[in-house]
Amino acid sequence: MSDTALDPAATSSEQADPASPRTHRFSRRLAVVGLVVGAVGNTIETVVGRWALPDPADAPGRLIDQYAEHGSTIGVLSTIGTLAIPFMVIGFLAYAHLLARKMPRTAVTAAVLLVAGMWGFAGVHLAEFAYHSAAEVGNTADMRAFVDTSADNVYMGLLWGLPFLAGCVLGVITLSVGLLRSGVLPRWIPGALLGFILLDFSVGRAVPVDPHWLYLVACLGTAWQVGRMSDHEWANG
Repeated sequence: MSDTALDPAATSSEQADPASPRTHRFSRRLAVVGLVVGAVGNTIETVVGRWALPDPADAPGRLIDQYAEHGSTIGVLSTIGTLAIPFMVIGFLAYAHLLARKMPRTAVTAAVLLVAGMWGFAGVHLAEFAYHSAAEVGNTADMRAFVDTSADNVYMGLLWGLPFLAGCVLGVITLSVGLLRSGVLPRWIPGALLGFILLDFSVGRAVPVDPHWLYLVACLGTAWQVGRMSDHEWANG
């Protein structure tokens, strides 16, 4: 039995103020910041990279050439993208928090998948910094072989590549479908998220407009919705 149950004054005080929100560790304001900063940083990295960098080369030995030729641009964009990842995690957890009002199990599943995806995404960026350092050492035959071998390393793939691909794709699909079914957000928001993930991991750079704009619009729309809520509405649904 809690101390509150033994204190009639505390009990009557809680009953007299039913509008006070339950204690919730996930701040509404933090959710807004995570949604906006994470989406903006990730979109800058991808959209500017698409405009400023050539298509990634698939030929053996060409990956280090790209880092040697565009090292400064890749370094700046990778830094922006890496700093965006913690905010993206917060944003995805904000989505899961909203979904948990109607579909708690789906929300937990989506959150676990997306956190795994962000872990993998961080690993992808770490590999980019390693390739950047290799290119700084010199574009020698040994360095070219090192970068190509690292890119195909099965252990790096299992540790980072697989969680990134599976976690992001399955996580965003699970989240989007849950949000569409639950109706906790305007349905254009999960529709934009679903369109983003399907386009980004299929046709990707082949489409004239980068799919990340859909992700940005969805997150800004969600941040607007969350920002309009009271703390009580955010905490209690």
